[in-house]
Amino acid sequence: MMRFSPHDLGEVIYQRRHLKHMSQEDLAREVGLSANTIFKYESGVQSPGSDKLVSLAEALECSPNDLLGWGDRK
Repeated sequence: MMRFSPHDLGEVIYQRRHLKHMSQEDLAREVGLSANTIFKYESGVQSPGSDKLVSLAEALECSPNDLLGWGDRK
């Protein structure tokens, strides 16, 4: 069974954001959050709710499963 890890999720958000050459401010603006919230997600202090996870995935051009480290699970 795969377990959810806020730290791992934050690392994936950070990596994908950097691959897209986006700042925390850029991502925050696109998703409708503050840059401080993006920082909290990336540091594993806070986890996004399902609605924000979907918005983050859209902004980072991937699936929510990709962000969670679950790949293309069906």
